[in-house]
Amino acid sequence: MDNLMELKWLVQLLRKKFWLIIVSSVLCGGAGFAAAKFLINSEYTATTQILIRKQGPVGENQNGTAIDQQTASQLVSTYKDLVTNQVVLQDVSDTLKKSQAKWAKSLSVNQLKRAITVDGEESSRVLTINVAADKAAQAQMVAKRLGSVYKADTKKMMGMDNVAVIVDDVHSVRTSPSQQLFMIAGLVAGCLISMGLILARELMDQTIKTDNYLIDHWRLKNLGHIGLIEHRH
Repeated sequence: MDNLMELKWLVQLLRKKFWLIIVSSVLCGGAGFAAAKFLINSEYTATTQILIRKQGPVGENQNGTAIDQQTASQLVSTYKDLVTNQVVLQDVSDTLKKSQAKWAKSLSVNQLKRAITVDGEESSRVLTINVAADKAAQAQMVAKRLGSVYKADTKKMMGMDNVAVIVDDVHSVRTSPSQQLFMIAGLVAGCLISMGLILARELMDQTIKTDNYLIDHWRLKNLGHIGLIEHRH
């Protein structure tokens, strides 16, 4: 019974301060959104895709005999490793440095390697290459150059012209931080903080508001009520 009364009291308290909880949640949610948009450094990702075609060595009949000797998993694994190969990335770095972009002048092979991730399933001959950068234009340019350089370098390394870039129009998208996630986190945090402050303030308030407080805490008996007497002049 006591637990039920306490729960009822808590619900009534929160309903009474409902407007304060809503305002605090909205303010904290807005603060989270603003922090994600303006204060935290953004990261953009550009994606390109490479198709490994079934094709024989350059100059031979294109019946796929050379490729057929390898399993699909070996093929994908080999070409996947070549994406972050030192020779390929060095050529990408050199190509970018010839552009007019100032940021490309100091771009090293190690920086490129950290920015690139490759996804590819054994059952598929398509490699998905993701390039992350602080600026959308940087990620887009690196992804485009990587695709063209990779196609040319693998042709020389493997002796086969079996790589095709299947994404010509590369776009960058903002991947972090998530503004929606920060806003939701702010809303939840604002709601919890405001509820905690309301509850703490109510528990610390020793003001006598009802007769029940005197009866429950001080074991006093209610002998009656004295009405307000107005003095007339």
